[in-house]
Amino acid sequence: MSLKAVIAMALQNNSNIKGSDLGKIIEEEKIKSARQAFDLQLDGGYLYKSVDTPQNAQDYAATLGGNPFLPPRKSITFFQERNHTARVGLGKKFETGTIAELGTTVRSLDNTLNRQASSLLHPEWETFTGLTLTQPLLRDWGTRANTAGIRIAQANAKVADLEWQSQAAQVVAEVMKRYYDVIFTLENLAVQRESITLAEKLRDDTKARGREGVAAANDVTVAEAKTQLSSLLDAVEAGEPGGLTVDAPGR
Repeated sequence: MSLKAVIAMALQNNSNIKGSDLGKIIEEEKIKSARQAFDLQLDGGYLYKSVDTPQNAQDYAATLGGNPFLPPRKSITFFQERNHTARVGLGKKFETGTIAELGTTVRSLDNTLNRQASSLLHPEWETFTGLTLTQPLLRDWGTRANTAGIRIAQANAKVADLEWQSQAAQVVAEVMKRYYDVIFTLENLAVQRESITLAEKLRDDTKARGREGVAAANDVTVAEAKTQLSSLLDAVEAGEPGGLTVDAPGR
């Protein structure tokens, strides 16, 4: 397996990298959420208001409760309101803080006064259609105040990206270190195997000399060759990696 493939696998499976990557995604979504405050919005609403207000003597007279030409009404002691309000509008907030809304409002007013026989309108209707502009003069004035949320989200996203880069650099450095450790181990094992081959050849040559009648002069050499061979075999068995296949750099 090449170094590039090992690094890609490590980055893909590392839990810290996954956490940092998720943090980046969250902060990017926060930027989008902050910018949505300046999107065009369509909204509407409906309000029903039902109020019964007890009246004192002055209110009673003002609402024709004391009119001798009208029959007495028990309900006139309470001023009743049954109002309906509906609105729909298209609005947008700008980075300067200005809020523009183009909308329509319709109100239906039903109360104790317009229910009287002398009232010309029952219920009363109020409508408004137009463009409304609102500009804060103190709080929320200017671009810096209204775009603070976006700038904070962008700064947090940059911090999250730097954290991801830091985590990735640490993982890559650790993978490269271990990768080259494995390469060194494999190369060292190859050298040891070659040393074993040479030791075996030396041992066989020494035995051959012994059979030719010069064994007495080479007893020490034979013993040293056997000791060296045994040590090399033990070292190879101790350092042999468990089935790991690694490509050398540049291959």
